[in-house]
Amino acid sequence: MAGRWSPALALVAALAVGVLLACGAPAAPAAPTPALPARAVPTPQPAAPTAQPPERAQLRVTYGSVSGSMTPLWLAVDQGLFQKYGLSVDVDYAESNAGVAAVVSGESQVNVNEGVSVIRAIAAGAPLKIVAYFNKRNPYAVVARPEIATPADLRGKTIALLRPGDTTDVSARIALQPRGIVVGADVQALSAGNSPSRLAALLSGQVSAALLSEAFVDQAVAQGMHVLISLEQEQIPYVSTATLIADSFGRDNPNTVRAFLEGMIEAERLFADPSNRALVLPVMAQKLKLDPADPAVADAYDFYHDRLARNPRPDREGAETIIDALREIDPAAYATLTPDQVADPSYMDAIQASGFLDRIWGR
Repeated sequence: MAGRWSPALALVAALAVGVLLACGAPAAPAAPTPALPARAVPTPQPAAPTAQPPERAQLRVTYGSVSGSMTPLWLAVDQGLFQKYGLSVDVDYAESNAGVAAVVSGESQVNVNEGVSVIRAIAAGAPLKIVAYFNKRNPYAVVARPEIATPADLRGKTIALLRPGDTTDVSARIALQPRGIVVGADVQALSAGNSPSRLAALLSGQVSAALLSEAFVDQAVAQGMHVLISLEQEQIPYVSTATLIADSFGRDNPNTVRAFLEGMIEAERLFADPSNRALVLPVMAQKLKLDPADPAVADAYDFYHDRLARNPRPDREGAETIIDALREIDPAAYATLTPDQVADPSYMDAIQASGFLDRIWGR
């Protein structure tokens, strides 16, 4: 169910996690997906619900970006999959920092978000844990103007990011540091705004390169730009789509957390099956605020439908990649932060031990 957060939440966001930086420009909450016509659609094999019923039946969940990576969450609501596991789930869009703050305050119980904002909040003392990574690939690419042939050509030039310390900044450092280019020293960063603004800055020649993802990469290439480094293709461990809870909520409601994750995994199975494309595209289009026939919807589907992690266990490597990049930005703030402080794999370990993943994926 879509909605807006109360004014009190804005105050909570400022007080609780005001140090955080968002991963993208806010988008208005989307209206509920219209009911789809009845149709015969292949569905995943039934999986046994959680052995123990959830401690609570109602959850409020926020998601921090409007992109194809959120499709399993949208599908789980649209197709009633959470109810199968004993949950009634209300879903709202909340920009990255506000979604984290909602979990801190208890106004929501789960947040699905990009990893950098979450890890920054934990480093700042927020009592939170990541319990799953549904997307373990970094979707960004360093896209450059034609005259920039190699990363070394960026020395003395400017690259467009969203803002310092956010996921675009972290991604630029992950891409360029191994090539001997340091953001802020060898190449200057321009806070250019969201993806359309960064693309415009690149095309106009205001910058020599930009951090872009998904369809924006294709648009840039179509207009004569080229991909200098693709982090998605390099498959560096990362936390792109994290499921976040408060420590206290997890301790008090372990079966609820597990039920939520099982609903998400079953929705991902539905998303991954190409025979369900006709079912999935209208749901994605409604949330992306596009016509179902818009090529951008099909592009988002093609990019994500079989890329998400079939085992979303939160591994150490993804968190380490982000922590290492954040240490480059602020060594003191992240000097002692470890992946064990960021992620709690126990819920996914229990799901895997139960055989749920094998049943849902037909292994």
